[in-house]
Amino acid sequence: MKYLLTLLLIASVSVSAESDRQNICEAYSKLAKGLMTLRQIGEGMASVYSGSDTAHYKKLVIDAYEQPMYSSKAYKDKAIAKFQNKAFLQCIKSQ
Repeated sequence: MKYLLTLLLIASVSVSAESDRQNICEAYSKLAKGLMTLRQIGEGMASVYSGSDTAHYKKLVIDAYEQPMYSSKAYKDKAIAKFQNKAFLQCIKSQ
């Protein structure tokens, strides 16, 4: 649960104060990274899903938990980086 609180703190870092699209997408990808990290360490989906009521957050949670959970650190790190990059790419393309 402490991971969830840390994640929510990271996600709330003044995204609304930043009007630049790239900064918003960077914040979105950091949120994606945090969610996939929670997935890879075995945090339960229900507690992560209930962390916010925004549609974007819930979509990211669902996307993260549809990915496999790996046992080796190298595969976990690769899955986290891939998920983070995918989120940034989708955000930038949605301009």
